[in-house]
Amino acid sequence: MKKFLASPYGVMCVVLLMYVIKVIAKLLIGHEINSPLITADGFHNASDIFQACLVIGAVFMARLPENSEYPFGRKKIESLFGLVVGLSLLVLAAQIGFDSIKTLAGYWPSDDPSLRGDIPLKMGYYEGFWAMSVTGVSALVSLLVGRYQIRVGRSTKHESVVADGKETLSDGWIEFMAFVGICCEYLFHAPWMEYIGALVVVIFMVTTSLEILLDAFETLMLKSIGKHHEDRIERTILSIAGIIRCTTLKTFRTGSQVCLIAEILTSTNAHVSRLLRQGLTDLIEKYLTENGFSDSQFFLSFTNPPPVHRRVAFFLRRVRNGDADFHVTNGLDWADTIAIVDTTDGKVVRVTRHAVPQVIEQMMTFLAEKRVASVVFYDTVDRELWLASLPGVEVTTCLSPRLPTHGF
Repeated sequence: MKKFLASPYGVMCVVLLMYVIKVIAKLLIGHEINSPLITADGFHNASDIFQACLVIGAVFMARLPENSEYPFGRKKIESLFGLVVGLSLLVLAAQIGFDSIKTLAGYWPSDDPSLRGDIPLKMGYYEGFWAMSVTGVSALVSLLVGRYQIRVGRSTKHESVVADGKETLSDGWIEFMAFVGICCEYLFHAPWMEYIGALVVVIFMVTTSLEILLDAFETLMLKSIGKHHEDRIERTILSIAGIIRCTTLKTFRTGSQVCLIAEILTSTNAHVSRLLRQGLTDLIEKYLTENGFSDSQFFLSFTNPPPVHRRVAFFLRRVRNGDADFHVTNGLDWADTIAIVDTTDGKVVRVTRHAVPQVIEQMMTFLAEKRVASVVFYDTVDRELWLASLPGVEVTTCLSPRLPTHGF
């Protein structure tokens, strides 16, 4: 039973039961003491029953599993319900505000008695006791159940239950003002005080409705959770060894859930990428939880950078001294062989040997045809000449002529 009451269906069953009891009690008492305020609130609670049924339907739809047609589930239906709740709360606030101002205007001194706003209530001991009991208990129950709804909605990650809980809290404050009005009528014969309090409640209702509307609108429009959050998440990703950069990072909300899509460029293999995925998921989830996002889903993809192909030319001289077949020469005049080495990501994948052209013009043509990116000498003394003769080609030197060039 405890588990059921902590579920969204359990809390909404409690809400339905509360509204049924409220409707019956308020309509009976309102009719008995001729109170249009209590009677109208009873009819308002009757509409809340229908709204609670909509919440149950929204929760049912939101809990359906993801599939190929709905890869992110159906949680956005709760945002649609949030729009309905926010709009209805805004309309109710406008109606209460207008009625309160109109009634207060009736208490303004005037020679025309028809403008007075006195409500002919039956407010004897018996009627006063039941009127104060119904409105007071109803207000207290609404405030308690509203907080109960919000707590369960947040723990189960159902936005519609949270929105309905906020609306229930607003009902509680409205009922509290009705209770104040009944007490003022019974004790001081000053029911106008109720309408002053109602205007204060209207401000609270408008603030709450705008909060619900803004939250639902941002979710439906796939608004990101904020650039400062995304920047912090990106810094977390880039702080991990093996990650080169984050090519794409997007966030949005579906219902109460935060979805994060990231494409990560990494130099690691598939096994290490799986470990990175788990580690990053834990780190990002911890950060989001600390910042009020309790439900999250991540779509992380890892790719390796495209292979870097490079062609390097070594100017060599055959020596056959036992430790190496060739030595790297100081320049073209000492070389009898040129080795064209193809590398991929720094690893040698192919080596071809060619005779060295003895004319610099022929050498330039040869290197251009072979699409050589870099030429290697050992301590060349005419580096500047080579740089001028081979525009676009990098001229480098090696640390020792005894380069391990077996296979060249």
